Amino acid sequence: MNTALAAGSDPVRLAAKLRGYGEGHAWVEGSDRAWLADIIDQGLEAGIYRRGLWRSGTPDGPRDQWTDLGWQQVIGFLRSRDDEPVVTSYSVTDGFPNRAIADWTPPVDPQWRPDWADGGGANEWSEMTASEQDSWRRDHAAEQWYDLPDGERWELAMAGLRRTRPWARLAPDTLSEVAFGWPVSVYDLFAPDSAERVRAAAELAGV
Repeated sequence: MNTALAAGSDPVRLAAKLRGYGEGHAWVEGSDRAWLADIIDQGLEAGIYRRGLWRSGTPDGPRDQWTDLGWQQVIGFLRSRDDEPVVTSYSVTDGFPNRAIADWTPPVDPQWRPDWADGGGANEWSEMTASEQDSWRRDHAAEQWYDLPDGERWELAMAGLRRTRPWARLAPDTLSEVAFGWPVSVYDLFAPDSAERVRAAAELAGV
């Protein structure tokens, strides 16, 4: 993917960034939303991004059903305002905002007991070790994240994202410059001084 960043057009670079960072919450600041929408437009016009695809409704049937891939909705959303960031998420990983990226530590009430510990479950609770009871309390405390107002959760997670993942920001100054892992492309590997380039990249990566 670093080769795509080194030699690709902006739509190709964006595709590489979304492939690499889409699950990890790539993000764009409000002021760069229109810029990002323009790149998607370029990718659609050049045929780099597909507007949709034809599919079949049956295993052996003709591909006669068109499925729009939603790029126009994304473009419209990006251009709808310029004062708020946009963050990517992937359906099979943690959505955004989430407690992990916010690095949110919930308060733990040492006296808390689950509802079932009263009445019929009292014996089961009392038979637990102190460590097991503490584990229940921590799990309950973590659920308090979802009790926070939506705006507060967004602000906490956005602050964590900016603080811990600046490399995932999509912007004119990062699209081609911020590489994946070691900043090495195939051109570096084929260069006469490839060993020196790889060594320099390792030092830059802190290896």
